[in-house]
Amino acid sequence: IGERLFALFDNNNDSYLDITEFVTSMFKIHSSDFNLKMKLIFELYDFDKDGCITKDDVGLLLSHAPIEKLNKDKNSAKEGQFTQSGGGREEYSDRAQSQRELQNLVNVCFGDKTK
Repeated sequence: IGERLFALFDNNNDSYLDITEFVTSMFKIHSSDFNLKMKLIFELYDFDKDGCITKDDVGLLLSHAPIEKLNKDKNSAKEGQFTQSGGGREEYSDRAQSQRELQNLVNVCFGDKTK
């Protein structure tokens, strides 16, 4: 998401934010009205810049969303923590399952529509 925000803020596409781009971007985030903030969020989701948020755009953004493993056992290893006995396999399978669930959610929301 950070790279996507940077691309939105880099108006002249020179891979740097000059002072004007930086200040304008911070204004959009913190001090702008509701409509300008919604435009920024829309542009964030519109990866292919076609003026429409597609199923693929939403799927791409959700695929990068952090997944928090909720575990009721306080003594168990946290997600991402590996053990000598091969820990990490469960975390990968949980992540894969979460991604499938997110994709199913996108499919339910969009149905057969692409835009």
